[in-house]
Amino acid sequence: MKQPAAAPKRMSVSVSMLGGFGIEVNGNLLTDEINRSQKPWNVLCYLIMHRDRNVSQSELIELFWPEENSSNPVNALKTLLYRVRAMLEPLFPGETPPILSQRGSYSWNRDIACSVDADRFEALCLRAQEKDRSDEERMACYREATGLYKGDFLPKQENHMWVISLSTHYHALFVRAVKEYAALLEKHEQFEEMTALCSRASGLDTLDEGLHILVVRSLVKQGRDAAALERHLPDADSRVVLAGRGQKAFTPQEAPEHYALLVRWAGAVLRGFGED
Repeated sequence: MKQPAAAPKRMSVSVSMLGGFGIEVNGNLLTDEINRSQKPWNVLCYLIMHRDRNVSQSELIELFWPEENSSNPVNALKTLLYRVRAMLEPLFPGETPPILSQRGSYSWNRDIACSVDADRFEALCLRAQEKDRSDEERMACYREATGLYKGDFLPKQENHMWVISLSTHYHALFVRAVKEYAALLEKHEQFEEMTALCSRASGLDTLDEGLHILVVRSLVKQGRDAAALERHLPDADSRVVLAGRGQKAFTPQEAPEHYALLVRWAGAVLRGFGED
């Protein structure tokens, strides 16, 4: 009796784009860390991000050769897609090609489902903002979302216009998520987690003063006035301004009593820091 054909093994495809590109298929990982031109990676990422549709040749040529006078841009695109397929071949050795070509267009094979961290990140942020959710539900969404954000969207491809717009979008979502999550953590007096969250976020965006303020507030809420002072005024020359004009900068070891007084005074000031 003839046995029925075995069902094809379902692929598990995960794609990372926040903080760097990587594609993992059934435990096998390929990243853009290998020494190759970024253009094949960029085309691959574009097709993955637009995997719900066919992308025309003209759209790809306009994106990746906007100002180049190629004598045969269609052939150049075909060569580039050949390189993309060659990069992916070790991950997709079977009869299911990840990149399909139709008349005048290309697409990600929609029979190959893949999860993308950027999509999951955005979905969690939007879910957390729904007003009918409890604090616990919102915090769980924000916890997972902020954990997914490892850095800017496709940082090695940051000069491409389509990447710039999405990178700006995801970064704004991240900063908003951190601040709203921090407010919930403060409300529920989870100050240590608030410190860890905001310190990490401040490291990813050193220019956002609001994130810095949240770190200081979380430290003060824990009674860690000295740490809050060090965070707010990290160098001794800044702290001497608080000590008084003409004073010599000092360390806690050099002048423990003066430093203790400064910490207590600064703690009182910092308790109102960012409360407006």
